[in-house]
This record gives sequence, C-alpha cells and structure tokens, in this order.
Amino acid sequence: MKVALSSENELEATFLIDESENIANDKLIKVDAPEGKQLYRIYDYIKTSNSIKVYARNKYFDLKEKAIINNVKGTRQQILNTILSGTGYTGKYVGGNTDILTIEGKTNVIEILSSLEEEYIIKDNVVILGRVGADYGYTVEFGYNLDDIEEDISTDDVITRIYPCYQEIIGNPVDSKYINNYPLAHERFIDFEITTEEDDVELTEEQIKTILQEKAKEYFISTECDKPVCNYNVKMINLSETTEYKNYKILETVNLGDTVTCKNKNLNINCKERCISYEWDINDRKYINIELGQRTETYSDRILEKEKNIIQIIDDAKDKAEKDTNNLKVIMEKRDSEIELSVTNEIANRKAEIKVLDGKIEERVTEDDFEAYRITTAKEISQKVSAGAEFSSEMKQNVDAFKFLFKGASNGETIIDSNGITVKCGGFKVINSSGNTVMEFNSKGECIAKYMSATDLNCVNTDKGSTFYSMLYNMELAGFKNLNATKLAIGGQHIYDYIVDVLEDKGLL
Repeated sequence: MKVALSSENELEATFLIDESENIANDKLIKVDAPEGKQLYRIYDYIKTSNSIKVYARNKYFDLKEKAIINNVKGTRQQILNTILSGTGYTGKYVGGNTDILTIEGKTNVIEILSSLEEEYIIKDNVVILGRVGADYGYTVEFGYNLDDIEEDISTDDVITRIYPCYQEIIGNPVDSKYINNYPLAHERFIDFEITTEEDDVELTEEQIKTILQEKAKEYFISTECDKPVCNYNVKMINLSETTEYKNYKILETVNLGDTVTCKNKNLNINCKERCISYEWDINDRKYINIELGQRTETYSDRILEKEKNIIQIIDDAKDKAEKDTNNLKVIMEKRDSEIELSVTNEIANRKAEIKVLDGKIEERVTEDDFEAYRITTAKEISQKVSAGAEFSSEMKQNVDAFKFLFKGASNGETIIDSNGITVKCGGFKVINSSGNTVMEFNSKGECIAKYMSATDLNCVNTDKGSTFYSMLYNMELAGFKNLNATKLAIGGQHIYDYIVDVLEDKGLL
C-alpha cells in the first residue's frame, strides 16, 4: 500500500490464481491499514498462469466520479456540505480560514478537495479538511550515515544573517542563533514595511533601524528560514534488522500527517518534519517505508500560496486601516474571474481601487470632481485624467501608435503612428535650440514660420487671389535677382503702363 498526504492512496496486491475467482474491476477489497480496516476498489489487474496482480485505490476515490456541474460558493464547511450532498460522505472542516471561496464547476469532488488550499483525510466516510495529524512529541536523531535511511538536506534557501531594509535605509545586520552551525553565513537583504499609528509622525533613521532589528528577529522566528529543508526516507523493514532500529522504533506509531522532531546530528539543529507518505505491508501489517519532510510543492501550490499571501496582506491592511481611523472603508472581494481591492476615505471624498481580471488590470483614483483611470492589457495601455464631465486628457498606447485625446474647449486629438504626427483641433510648434519658435501651426490651421530657412520652396498655386499672390501684392518692397514672369504689376498697373506713366511724369515722353 502506498499513501501520500492529500494525494495517492493506492494498493498493489498479488493473489494466487485459485484465489482470483471473485477478482474483477470495480470489486472491493478489505485490507488492514495503519488507520484500521480500509476498502479499496480494483481498477486494473494483470493475470498470469499462476497469479493475478491487482491495482486498487481507496474507496473514497469513488468521489472522483461525482460530477459537480455548477460553481460552488461559500466557506470551506459550506463547500463540503454542498459537494458531498448525496454521496454518503459527510464533511468536517477543522482549519481556521473563514474567507468565502468560489470554486468553478465542471469538475468533480476530488478535484475540488485538492483545490481548497487545505490538507484532507477521509476516515469512516467523513472527509476531514484542514491540517492532518498532530505533534505527539516524537523525536528521532539522524546523521549516522545508515544505509537504510535516505537523508535529503537542502540549505539552498537558508538565511542566517538578515540586512533589514526600509525604502533607502539598510539596518544593522541581525544574525540567527544558528549562524555558527553552518560553515558560512547565508546573508540576505529583506524588505520590511513600517507603519505608524499617526500619519503625520516622521520617524528618525535611528528609530527606523531599531524597528527593523526587531522585525528581522521576528522574521527568523516566524519563517524558520535559518533551518534547512529536510527530507528523510526511513526503510523500516530493512532497518528493523539492525541494532540501530531501537532509535527509530517509535516511528511505528506515527500516522499520516503527524509531526516528528528530527535532530540533525551534523548541524546540531532540530527540525519539525511531518509524515508525508508511507508504504505499508498489508500481510505483515507493518511499515515498509516512512517519509518525513514537507509536501512536494507544485506550480499550482506556489500560485495558490502566492494568492493566499496577497489576500493576507490585504486583510492585514484592512485591519490596520480600521484600527487607525474610522474614515477609511477597505473592501477586498474575490470573485470567479477577478480580485478587487478598494480603499475609500468618506470624509475626504476620495477612493482608490484596483481590479485584477483575467488578462486585464484596472486602476482608478477619484477625489471630488477629479479622476485618474488606467487599464492595462497585453496589447494596450490606456489612461485618462478628467476634471468633471467637461475636461479630460487621455492617452492610449499600443504597438502601432500613441494617441493623445483632449476633451474641453478644443476637443483636440494628437496621434503618433507609422504615418507621422496628426493633430486635430490643436496647435503644433517647432522650437530650435535657441528656444525660438521656428514654425507654428495654430488652432485655426494657420502656419506661422520664423527663423526658418528653406533650401527649396515650391509654390503650387500662384494665381491671382492665391495667398502667395496676396502676400507679394501687399509687400511694400520686394527685390528679385532673376524673375521669370510674363506679367508684372506695380501699384495695380501692368509694368508696361507703369513705366509709360513714369516717363511721361518725368517729361521724357
């Protein structure tokens, strides 16, 4: 029999061929287990000429065939009551979490039990959800290089010296009491948050360093980061034939989930490890192997633990806000497809909120008539700042363009994309290194150019009435080095008539 905490519970048994008459898939086998009599349902078997090998799972795995169609919402106890209704099993939650969860449907009972972030065990048709096992004070010592004990001791994540940090301040190093148990110090920078009951109180650097020192000490205690990660696989049957077995015989009374104090002889450190799996001989009714350590962490475990930590941080912030002031209202909601956090200052008429959805993050801050809003997706960032309903500015960015929108007197819009810059209902200026405006397009669409030189200028429309014509017409003085024109006028007269009038005026004609 192979059993793992909140995981497999399988049986392999071999029968003589004359004992196999009633053996078939879906039949039940009753065997002696550490917890007492247990039923196992056959799901496969291999038959030879003289024997039959049977593969079976604990009967409670029948719950894998119980489909849960709709979403289930409630506390863990309420969820147990819902999913176990009509199955012949009852549920009992023994943990301390009281938050409301929503579990998506289109699944089965076993999948839901595995997703509840809790350990579970099933005894006498009762599903017990929460921490499995207990600490009965069992103590064993390891580090004697016995062939029948596999020791996996990892110090990869050990921390024995903390440099506590707050913003730009680095506090004095704080050492673990185990720092000299290792060949070298394991140093890390750890960031901490510091809050005061009164917002207007500013702490000195020395006060901050004193607080950081206490937080580092608390960190060692709460995380046990100064201890190695230990895993022990004890081969009980083989070990029972040695003289050292007397030191490990107490493990015969350990059940799944129980805590054992493991003394590490080489490091002189005690670690609390749990029975996370075992192999059991159903004929001799004794353990074959016992594994002490921590459950193997999967990617899903890390995601769930990270989400759990985020929720805890938010809950702590909520408690702190309610304790320090009654002006703030903090709401954290976890729904099927989103997490929402909002903080409202009702007296100041101010609110900040964040929504984390599938593929999108929304942020919003409002105060009186002002509002700032931002949406982030994998393809676009959009943000908007507004004052009331009449005035706002908005920016949108994606892989193709930047777009700036202005709502108000001008209703302007500026777009920057692969085609260049487009300005609607607005102005545009070009300023040189001296700070002079070289060219300006005003909101009327008029172009004003100063301090500008052109290597080439082509005027398309030179007809009478054109802007170019009017410009030359209204000039007091104009000089031309070479002029290729068949018709010229001065003072409104054709140049030929103008010359004749001048000559006559001078008496030359």
